[in-house]
Amino acid sequence: MSDSRLGYIELLQQEVNKNPDRSVDVVKEEEQEEVLAPPPGRSLHPLLCSIPRTLAVSPSLGGQPVTPQLTESLRKILFGGTYHVFSYEWRKSFFKFREPNSELSYALETERGAAQAIQTVIQARVIKQLLFGHQSGSDRGTLQSLCEIGQRDQDLALAAALSESLWLVGEELSATVTLVTADYCITPHLDYKLDNFTERLQLFTFNKKEDVQKFIYEHIQCFREEGSHGVILFLYSLICSRTVDRLREDLDSTTSHLLHTGNFVCCQVRSNPQCW
Repeated sequence: MSDSRLGYIELLQQEVNKNPDRSVDVVKEEEQEEVLAPPPGRSLHPLLCSIPRTLAVSPSLGGQPVTPQLTESLRKILFGGTYHVFSYEWRKSFFKFREPNSELSYALETERGAAQAIQTVIQARVIKQLLFGHQSGSDRGTLQSLCEIGQRDQDLALAAALSESLWLVGEELSATVTLVTADYCITPHLDYKLDNFTERLQLFTFNKKEDVQKFIYEHIQCFREEGSHGVILFLYSLICSRTVDRLREDLDSTTSHLLHTGNFVCCQVRSNPQCW
């Protein structure tokens, strides 16, 4: 083990000793070839998970950059505080189909873990889209039509599934899609723990369902490519489409935030149709 790696672990251990009530997420992650620079005045260790530049959109695309207030609200509604971050299992999760043009080409690959609940919901919507969407041919709506799906049909079905969920939680009035830009939008305060992607969110809001689906399809790689944090981006999109205030109203008095020990989605949210 290198001296720099030992030094990093020692620093994290010191942080644990100084802050026993704070959850310091120490995980082993694959190094990225391109790690985006942290905001001015803040350092970021290269082992922390970073979204590749090829999956970051240009700020010139439009939309609204995330604000310090929104980043804090997202952290609090998810974790109950601003110092907790997503676990490694969450950060590595995305919407990955099985091999195109195979018998299981309609299926998303999922792993046991925190993000599985969201992937399972989207899987159901993908199958619904493939069976009853705008597919043509005599085998439309049959189990046979699920076999040997090409990548284009996979992308279209995923875009439709994601946009349908966002449109429903937005009460069929609007939906917000969150993507990551190459530049930091905010400089967090000291009581906020950087995760290297929430601070670079760009929000795109639409008032027509077809516009949401078209936009997601055009940027489908941001949800289905490895390293994209695709499930987290979709979760952020759900929260922003629902709005933090309405989501707080959806939760009862026994639940103040969505993710609990192990970053698992709370049962109330999984069973509440308004949250999906």
